[in-house]
Amino acid sequence: MPADSVVLGDQPGAVQSVQGPASVLVALNECSFSVALAKGQYLRFNTPDVVFVQSATALNEQAMPHLWQAETYSGYEWQFRKPGGLADTWFGVMCEGTASFSLLKPEVAVPEAEVSPGLQVIRGSNDLKCPATLTRDGWVPTQRAGRPEDYVFEQLSGPDWSGFVLGYRNTTGKTFGRISFCLIHDDQVLLGAAENDVRPLKLSAQAFEDIKKALLAIRFQGAAAARNEP
Repeated sequence: MPADSVVLGDQPGAVQSVQGPASVLVALNECSFSVALAKGQYLRFNTPDVVFVQSATALNEQAMPHLWQAETYSGYEWQFRKPGGLADTWFGVMCEGTASFSLLKPEVAVPEAEVSPGLQVIRGSNDLKCPATLTRDGWVPTQRAGRPEDYVFEQLSGPDWSGFVLGYRNTTGKTFGRISFCLIHDDQVLLGAAENDVRPLKLSAQAFEDIKKALLAIRFQGAAAARNEP
């Protein structure tokens, strides 16, 4: 990580938002990763999530995506929402541990009988957000991904992580109503999406490629790296 990197997070000395070009170290709960922002790219930290936006003009605060959460008996349910600019290129990201999933790596999965009811609910929700399994042949979508004809599925990989991205087509087939992804490094999982439950997004094929490019720029760090930054 370059010495002049900006730290994004909620610890002392960190900032809440960064505009590119910049080298950024993100401290998001137990996930720590770096990313190089290009001109016109922004990161904004809002506990417990980070939002990425790519825009050729100044950010429209009224159209900024945000995290929606609802408390449940097992913890919380969440998703990202976008109040305007349905064709804008963006995504939100959260951090989880692999123990909060049951399908990512089935060879090390704990039997459901040994999992608490609350964790079972969390896993069920996360398995919908990350509907793929890592096999000997790479990542393969599960039935929870939906009908194969309704989405585009691509594997992704970096020097220290692997993952996948899903683009769910709108009925016209010309745009994506939702793009979601999951990146796994050791026991850390970055899961995120560009989505909107009220009105489907209208993300172009270029937006899909731009999101992939932004994800491929991510480099995971040691968990202590961000916490020790001044």
